[in-house]
Amino acid sequence: MPSVGIMTQCASIRAKDKPLEKCSNKAQTGSEWCGRHKTTQVRYLDNTGDSISAPLAETKPKPKPETKPKTNTDTKPKPEATDKEKAAAAHRICSVWRRHLAQRTGPLLRHRDMANNPFDFFSSDPVAEIPLQDFTSFVDADGKGYIMDVKSVISLLSHAESNKEVPLNPFNRASLPPLFLQRIKKRQQHKKVAGWAVIQPHTEEQRLSLAVTDVFRMMEDQGYYTDPSWFIDLGRLDLQRLYLEIADIWMHRASLSTNDKNRIVPPPGKVIKMATRAVVLMPLKGLRPLLLETCKTLVSSATESSDRRLGVMYVLGALSCISQGAAEAYPWLVEMFAPGCVSRVTAGQLHVIHPSVLAY
Repeated sequence: MPSVGIMTQCASIRAKDKPLEKCSNKAQTGSEWCGRHKTTQVRYLDNTGDSISAPLAETKPKPKPETKPKTNTDTKPKPEATDKEKAAAAHRICSVWRRHLAQRTGPLLRHRDMANNPFDFFSSDPVAEIPLQDFTSFVDADGKGYIMDVKSVISLLSHAESNKEVPLNPFNRASLPPLFLQRIKKRQQHKKVAGWAVIQPHTEEQRLSLAVTDVFRMMEDQGYYTDPSWFIDLGRLDLQRLYLEIADIWMHRASLSTNDKNRIVPPPGKVIKMATRAVVLMPLKGLRPLLLETCKTLVSSATESSDRRLGVMYVLGALSCISQGAAEAYPWLVEMFAPGCVSRVTAGQLHVIHPSVLAY
């Protein structure tokens, strides 16, 4: 019996076409044949005619020598590209880059003069000065193009999301194209673009100034010139007068039908949220937010731009009866709405021409 670690060589010939060579495989345990020749069993005979079944020491297979990769010395160097091939390659690169820019910035990158807005709605920067990395544009369903700073758009979307509102085009209050919103969202994911830094007011004056500026910018978006100082400089009695003037214009002087009012301020919006008799008793601290909310409701609630412009005209018309700056800027509004429902203020008292305004 062979010792441990010793294997017996198969007794078969290597193959039919090689009868003079012996199989080099080891025999299976308890047999003189390997697994391949177990069924054929054609015994190998040496030159003397004797069969040979010599023991074979088990050895580890020799590692294959490392061979260096063959280098094809016959390979000829590639010929240098011709000028025509270089131009074609450059054209392909430019085409890919232009396509990438069009997908990233929208259709108006090379046509800024065709934009329907000359300024960015948030930063008030001219659209011609918006840098490439912040540029974005779109064309709405009416075929009108708009250019914006991407940081302004992201600030707009963040504001709409925080207030659970649908983001609208700030220039005409129409829905923003879904493809444009998708493009902005993709830029946020890939480039981590943030909106404009939010200015945090630290004093009451700063908070008032920011709130007034926001409302007055809405009026400017409708094509009117404004100055926040027209509102900021108003005292307690002036703000009470402004509320009474707006109430009288809305309820009487403008001769608005119910349908007209619903177009300018769609339900459930409400312009006169507090009774005029209560307003004439309010302090300055409560009057400012009430008047700002009233003005904002009038200038931003309507769906159609023409109706929003009407709301702006009523607010500026009321202001022109009280603010000297507004009266000088809009003399035609003074002619339309003067003298107003309050004739004068004496000894801290309002003298109302039409007492019916106190019933609103």
